[in-house]
Amino acid sequence: MLSRVPAVAALVMCAGAAVSQTEWVNAAGGSWNTASNWSPMDVPNSLVETALLGDLGVAYTVGFNLSASILGVTLHMGNTLEIEASRIFSLGSGGFINNGLIIINPTGSSVDALFRAIDPTSITGTGHIELNSITADLGDARLSGTGSGVLTIGPGQVVAGSGLLTGPIMLEGTINPDRNGRDIQLAGDIDASAGGIIFGSGGGKAMLSGTIVGGAISSVEAQGAAATINGSTSTGDNGVRPGATLSILGGGLVNEGRWVVNTSASTTNALVRSTEPATIYGSGTIELNSITADINDAQLSGSVDATLTIGQDQTVNGSGSVSGPVHLLGTINADRKNRDIAVSGSITASSSGTMQGTNDGTIAFQGSLAGGHLAGGVEAQLSTGSLDGVTSTGINGLRPGATLSVINAGLVNNGTWIINTTGSTTNALLRSTTPSSISGIGKLELNSITADFNDAQIAGAAGATLTIGSGQTISGSGAVYGPMVLDGAINADRTARDIVVSGSINAGIDGMLWGSNGGAVSLRGTLSGGHIAGNVEADFSQAIYDGVSASGVNGVRPGATLSLAGGGLSNNGTIVVNTVGSSTNAHMRSIAPAAIVGDGNIELNSITADLGDAQIAGATDAELTIGSTQTISGSGSVAGPIVLDGMISADRNGREVAVSGQIDASAGGVMQGTNGGTVTLSGMMTGGMWLGGVEGSGSASRVDATTLEGVNGVRHGATLNIGAGGMTNNGTLVINPAGSSTNARLNTSETVTIGGSGIILLNATTADLGDAQMGTTGDGSVTIGQHQTIAGRGALDGSLTILGTLDPGSDSDRTSLIHIGTLPMLADTTQLKFDIAGAAINDYDRLTTSNQGLSLDGTLKIELLDGYVPPFNTRFTLISGQNIVGQPHTVLVPQVGLGIFRLQITATKVEAVWTCEADVNADGVLDFFDVQYFLNAYTSQALYGDYNGDGLIDFFDVQAFLNDYALGCF
Repeated sequence: MLSRVPAVAALVMCAGAAVSQTEWVNAAGGSWNTASNWSPMDVPNSLVETALLGDLGVAYTVGFNLSASILGVTLHMGNTLEIEASRIFSLGSGGFINNGLIIINPTGSSVDALFRAIDPTSITGTGHIELNSITADLGDARLSGTGSGVLTIGPGQVVAGSGLLTGPIMLEGTINPDRNGRDIQLAGDIDASAGGIIFGSGGGKAMLSGTIVGGAISSVEAQGAAATINGSTSTGDNGVRPGATLSILGGGLVNEGRWVVNTSASTTNALVRSTEPATIYGSGTIELNSITADINDAQLSGSVDATLTIGQDQTVNGSGSVSGPVHLLGTINADRKNRDIAVSGSITASSSGTMQGTNDGTIAFQGSLAGGHLAGGVEAQLSTGSLDGVTSTGINGLRPGATLSVINAGLVNNGTWIINTTGSTTNALLRSTTPSSISGIGKLELNSITADFNDAQIAGAAGATLTIGSGQTISGSGAVYGPMVLDGAINADRTARDIVVSGSINAGIDGMLWGSNGGAVSLRGTLSGGHIAGNVEADFSQAIYDGVSASGVNGVRPGATLSLAGGGLSNNGTIVVNTVGSSTNAHMRSIAPAAIVGDGNIELNSITADLGDAQIAGATDAELTIGSTQTISGSGSVAGPIVLDGMISADRNGREVAVSGQIDASAGGVMQGTNGGTVTLSGMMTGGMWLGGVEGSGSASRVDATTLEGVNGVRHGATLNIGAGGMTNNGTLVINPAGSSTNARLNTSETVTIGGSGIILLNATTADLGDAQMGTTGDGSVTIGQHQTIAGRGALDGSLTILGTLDPGSDSDRTSLIHIGTLPMLADTTQLKFDIAGAAINDYDRLTTSNQGLSLDGTLKIELLDGYVPPFNTRFTLISGQNIVGQPHTVLVPQVGLGIFRLQITATKVEAVWTCEADVNADGVLDFFDVQYFLNAYTSQALYGDYNGDGLIDFFDVQAFLNDYALGCF
């Protein structure tokens, strides 16, 4: 601060000399340089003289027409002192008491006139100083201090007009540029801290090219590079001219008016900056006035080690640039239509610190912002932006090519952020570079509109996980990259557009992904936890679910692999594997022991000949469990190891689900084909059920402790093996359903039982009975349960025990042939059933045996079909072969009139003869040999001994036989 020296109007000593005072005596005024105008008659022109221009009763004007120094002057009210052109008035320490008017350069000459202090001195009183420069050179009228003399302008003084003030000056009075379109230039140091006022009126401006300390200022415009303010208070309109730099020192600025930076909107830059830590206080505005493409035409800036603070009630507006370090307590408001305020550098903000764009203006943010509020109309640009503990509302965004980093305390978003504001092909990226979060209740809208989803990105980074809070939704179309904690939502909500999700996504209990309005989430990373709610589709080969729940319709795209980690999947919707039915494979698999639970459906969507187009599979050491209320449907392939607690249902007409590998269905798993679809098993199934529409396929298909219901089969070319747990068949198992000339076989190499009440239907349709086979290999043996039936046309071999029914023929071929290639074991529960529709060899059922023979047992039953009644003594060879022994315990035959079937059993055949009832030896003749045959049977209690069929062999049988014998034959 400058030092003030009181005015001296009394006698002082100067360099040891006495001071003299000379008084003006010419009431008409005149020239200072005329001795006769003074009393004593001496021109005051030295630093030991003072001059008194006193009250002579009238106002007068004195022209200072010499260049001289004077110790002090007193100018009476109403009088005028003119400092003429080319003259220098040098004021000494005695000061100037001005109660009149001082005019510097009264004629406005282009030749300078100067009033200066050569010692510390002052101008006091209540007078007026008029600077009268009228040319472009404001120095034509100058008022100045000097290096050796601070000039104090007292509180009653007004400096007006147009000219140049050069410090050092102590301003206690007023500087008032009052000429329209003209300036008073303030150069050097102006200390107005003791109540000085600077204001323009009448269109005049104070052009600041020096330093103002304190004071009240208005209509001040900085000019040049040296303009400085330190602790002043401004009102009204002020400014910074093109090419000028206004520096604010530590005392700051209290701005209660307006500062226009770049007053004429020139292409030459204008700058307001702090060169010491400083604050702009007050409730005013700083208007950046760039109108060209160069935002830097109007700049507001802090400096290194000189942070600029924008006060709480201060507003920076307009269009231009703001550069940190800046501490923002107030507002930066880009309020010009289609124009920016570019904000760069380090910006720290309090809770009141706000940046916003209004009236279609935009904050182009490219700095680091810690704290504060973004209230809409803020758009990140370039790659340098960061947010730390910031709150946002309204609509903000990232421009093409921009990277905005969320760090540390992150972002509270209660509005909308648009990533890639114009949908450009140049990428925009919102990312974390330290572990941070985006919280609040808001939306992050990805705005990719091209084929490159990376045009709009949100990403975490290694060691810098980004958390999306529970109230946040990522929407639109673009790319999301982990590592990310998703407590909010990802909603791809644009028709036919994706949000591509990659990397590691760890979703909390509220974390959700879904597509709406025809949009889809393309998952190419790992999703741990959370919920997918429809239109989430695995893409490429990196998609992983780990502890995810699902609803709605989701999928796996062609060429994609969806892997399930140990946390598995709770699916309560539908997952379509191969969403578009492409010929490019889609694969769903486990990469660790995992389960798919819930009440949902996994729909395999292969529509080509290649069932591998849609696959679901377990893996070695990564068994996949299909939960009890989960269904695999459609058409495709299923590969074990799989624990099937739920269902595999091939439900597409003419299409298959091919099942391979190990399938553990021991907890109640089910396979079925419906709507004309078929499940083909080429793998090994333990436990579980076939509910129809299931067919063994290939040479390695196997069931073990499996129950069959409905109509199932063993395909031609296939062998269905039965494991040690056997099989329960309560439906119909068709061997070779297509009746192909390629063999089909039901086989076991274990000791097994086929239980249940079903039918094993051999379906050989060619001359080769081996087209439909059932048997054993190795040490295997099979027991056909008491309620099981082997029917149809085909071949049996191996170690067979038949406790049930052997019934050649079927519904479509009611008379047929079964060949028994080995010696089967029959029991008293066995039933051999033969249908007869005619006498030709292909009109009735037959059994053929190998050389190993057949030991008859159980019940032999014959039925006539379609009303057929054979002629008398017609013979039907029901069983043929070698080493046929034994006899049935029971024979059930039809009787038509006197006609009945009687059996004739030899070592090579069993014949049924249509004869009369008493022809018990079946030779077609009723004679003594029938009596003898009956008596032998009666005494040995063999077949026909119980002639009347009452279960007892007694006299009544004899009586019945004799009665029939007496009747004769036909």
